[in-house]
Amino acid sequence: MTLEQRLRRVPPWVWVLLAVVALILACCMGAGIGAASSDAAPETTTSSAPAETSTPPVVETSTTPAETAPVVSSDPCIDREHCVSPENLDAAWPLTVPWVEVSCLWHYGDQKQAMVYVTAPDDQSYAVNGTAQAFLDMPKIDLIWADSGIAGVKVNIEPLTNVGLLLCK
Repeated sequence: MTLEQRLRRVPPWVWVLLAVVALILACCMGAGIGAASSDAAPETTTSSAPAETSTPPVVETSTTPAETAPVVSSDPCIDREHCVSPENLDAAWPLTVPWVEVSCLWHYGDQKQAMVYVTAPDDQSYAVNGTAQAFLDMPKIDLIWADSGIAGVKVNIEPLTNVGLLLCK
C-alpha cells in the first residue's frame, strides 16, 4: 500500500484535529515571539544640553502585545472523542442532529461482526448498521436519519458507518 493510499484511509476528523493543533501551536508561537520582543527594555538616550536650553521630558511608555482572541471553531466536536459533525465528515451530513459520537462494538456469534452505533447530543444512542440493529437494545438510526429530498430516499449514511467501522479495527 502506497503512502498516498494510507493517507486517504485516515478519517477526516483526524485531519481536522491536526489542523486545529497546528493552528493552536502557531498562535502560541506567535504570541511568544511578540512577547519576547516587547519585554526588551527600550533604549533611552541622555543628552547633555546646556542648562539654559529646556528640553521636553522623555516619557517612557511600555507596550504590551495585543492579546489574541481565542480561536473559536464552529465544529461542536472539538472537545469530544470519536465525534462526527457536518464540519468533519467528508460527505453530505446524513442526520437530523448537529453531531454524534460514533462507537463500535464487536458481536461474537457464529462470526465476529462489528456493531456501529451513535450517541446524539441528547445522550440517546441509535443502532446504525444491520448487526447493531439486530443485537443492540436501542432505537434504529431511522429516527434521526435525514431525508434526501427525494420521496422515500435517505441521505447516504455509508460515510458515517465507515467511521464507526474504522473504530472496530
